[in-house]
Amino acid sequence: RSLFILAAIMLAMVLVELASVLVLVFGAVIVAVLLRAIMDPLREHTPMPAPLCLAVSVVLVAGSLIGVGVFFGFKFTSQADELLTILPERINALQNSLQASELGRMAADMFPAGSQAMDIARGTPSFLASAFGGTVSIIVVLAAGLYLAAHPARYRDGLVILVPAHQQERFRHALNASGRALNGWLIAQLVSMTVVGLLTWLGLTLIGVPAAVALGIFAFVAQFVPIVGPIIAAVPGILAASSVSPETALWAAGVYVLVQQLESNLITPYVQQRVVSLPMVLTMFSVVTFSALLGFVGMLFATPLAVVVFVLVKMLYVEDMLGHDINVGVEQETSGAAESGDDVKS
Repeated sequence: RSLFILAAIMLAMVLVELASVLVLVFGAVIVAVLLRAIMDPLREHTPMPAPLCLAVSVVLVAGSLIGVGVFFGFKFTSQADELLTILPERINALQNSLQASELGRMAADMFPAGSQAMDIARGTPSFLASAFGGTVSIIVVLAAGLYLAAHPARYRDGLVILVPAHQQERFRHALNASGRALNGWLIAQLVSMTVVGLLTWLGLTLIGVPAAVALGIFAFVAQFVPIVGPIIAAVPGILAASSVSPETALWAAGVYVLVQQLESNLITPYVQQRVVSLPMVLTMFSVVTFSALLGFVGMLFATPLAVVVFVLVKMLYVEDMLGHDINVGVEQETSGAAESGDDVKS
């Protein structure tokens, strides 16, 4: 028993040390899920073989990214430069106005936004120096995701053999269910991100905020991180709007609030009605926990990690160990898929 406790402690220490590697592995899983979301319908509705379906999926994803880059690229680059000029000026103006009163000085000491922005600007050379390492990590994630998408069952079964023989079928079923939950969440999230980005761009354009395209793309990306992302996205938009007039800044704040209300009350419930829905408190604490453990990358992957853990805990612990019959919404799979070595939902 003492050896078992010691081994568990050592395993936990190893996992903490390898946290960055595990995040890369999960990033590869998300890439594979995205490719399989396109590949699986192609296999079901066309006579194309699996390798050709995968190739078509890669071409579609890459083509979409290139198309968006070409369509928005030049305008985004020029508007990003405009933002990099506007935002430091607005931060300095905000700092000067805060320093004019005692209450403002206390707020500036508690939230030193201007000094942090200058620190970020001064740290740009070191950020660029580390870009090579980030590029290598992205290449590894993309390549690993491609291999996972090609043969998901092979890697799933590699995990299954680590559990006792009498539990392997149930564990395989739980992994398949978590994969389907992650697939549904990713599709719903992409729809939500796209709608938020478009509505933000249109709203800011209508009220005359500069660099609306760049701010819309930033809102699209930030929407991937729940709760924190929309708040982060709103800050540069409101600051950019304040360069026009205080009234425009208020209108911009109204645009962000309206878009988020539409997203949380209309868009997300509609696109996630057949997806595992995480309780809001669980989502909040998953963001806090994974960001504390893994930093920014942990915050980025907090929700998809929570989706996978949520399904596995419900099926393997709540249902199997505690005996409660709970439907997680993703447990159904056809018998043919369950028996196939490389089923389309693996």
